[in-house]
Amino acid sequence: SGKISMTNGTFNATFSVAANGITSVNIPHGLAHISNAESGTVIQKSLRLTVDPGQPEVVAYAQQYGNARSAATLLLPTNVLGKKYFASSYTYSATNGGGQSSRSQFQVIATQPSTQVRVTPMLNGVKAAPFIIPLVNTGDMYQYQSTQDVTGTLIESIATATGSCLPIAVFSGSSSATIGTTTCTNPGSFDPLFQQLYPVSTWGKNYGFIPFGDYTNGNPYRVIASEDNTSIYFNNSLITTLNEGQIYPATFNLTPQVLTSATSITSDKPICVVQYAQTSACSGTNNGDPDMVILNPIEQNISDITIFTSTQQSINRQWLNVLIKTAIAPSFTIDGAPPSTAFVAAPNIPGYSYLQHLFTPAVSGSHRLYADSGFNAIAYGF
Repeated sequence: SGKISMTNGTFNATFSVAANGITSVNIPHGLAHISNAESGTVIQKSLRLTVDPGQPEVVAYAQQYGNARSAATLLLPTNVLGKKYFASSYTYSATNGGGQSSRSQFQVIATQPSTQVRVTPMLNGVKAAPFIIPLVNTGDMYQYQSTQDVTGTLIESIATATGSCLPIAVFSGSSSATIGTTTCTNPGSFDPLFQQLYPVSTWGKNYGFIPFGDYTNGNPYRVIASEDNTSIYFNNSLITTLNEGQIYPATFNLTPQVLTSATSITSDKPICVVQYAQTSACSGTNNGDPDMVILNPIEQNISDITIFTSTQQSINRQWLNVLIKTAIAPSFTIDGAPPSTAFVAAPNIPGYSYLQHLFTPAVSGSHRLYADSGFNAIAYGF
C-alpha cells in the first residue's frame, strides 16, 4: 500500500497492490496536463509515489493515453536517480499532430529542495547557450519545449552557492511525433513520445537491439554519446566516432535509417541507445504507431520483474522482447510457465538469444518474468 500525490495539492490518492499484480490510479487530464504556456517556468505538477512504512518495494509505470494514442514509461525509484542526463526526442514536423503545433520536449523534477539545474540545449544537432533553472522546492518541475529536436541536450544538476548538486528526475520525448523511414516517407499517423531518462551513470557499452514485433521493416534507432571521441560499433564493425551529445545516425529528418535484425551495438565509452517505432504505414504489417524506448545496456539486467500490459487506448497487439544468455534461456518463464514462443539465437550477439512474444488475448494486466540470472526485456503494445 502507498500514496500518490501532486505537489500542488490538487490530487491525492492511495493504492494497494497484490504481490506480482497490478493496480492503476488515474490522474485526471485537467490536473496533470502541462500546457505549452506553462513551459519555461517552474510549476508544481509533479507526482510523488511512496510506499507506506514497512511495506515491500514496488515497480511503477506511467502511461498517457487518449484517442487511440498511447505512450508509457518505467518509473525509476529516487535512489537510482542521477545528476547528469541527455535528452532523447525526435525531429519536429509541421505536419505532426494533424497540423497542430507539436513540440520536442523534456521535463526536469527536483527530488530535494535547493536544487539547481544547468541545461545546454542541442537543437537539431546544434549546441545553444546554456541556462540555469533554480528549483527551490522538492517536486518543482520545469518543462522545456522546442519546435526543433532536443535530442542530445545536456541536463545536469549543479552545486549552489550553499550546497552540493542533487539528484533529479528527467522525462523526455515529444508532444506528438510522426516517424517514417528512408523507404516510407509519408508516415501519416502520430503519437506522443514519453520516457523517463536513465542517468548517464547507468549507461553502458554493450546493447542488444531487437526489432519490435509487427515491424517486419525493422525500426529506427539513435545512439547518443556521453563523452568525446566515443567509438561506435555495430556487430563489431566500427561505424562512427561521436562527441558528447552527438547522435548516430547524424540526421534530423523524418526518414531515419532502420535495423531489421537483432544487432549488437557497442562502444568504448558509455552510450545510450534509443529504439523507435515508426507509423503503422511504414511497419510492414500496418500495425503499430510512433513510439520511443530507451534501451537498457546488457550490463543493466534483472532476473525477476513484473511488467504491465495495457489496452489503453485501443491497443490490441501486446508484445514482449527479451534478450538473455542462450545458456539461461531454458529457465525463463512468464507467469511461472515457459513462453509459448521459442527463443532465437542472435548470431550478431554471440552467446545470446532473443524472444519476440505476442500476448494472446490482449488484456489489461500484469506478467511476472523470471529467469535464473539477468535478462533485458521490453513490454510494448500497438
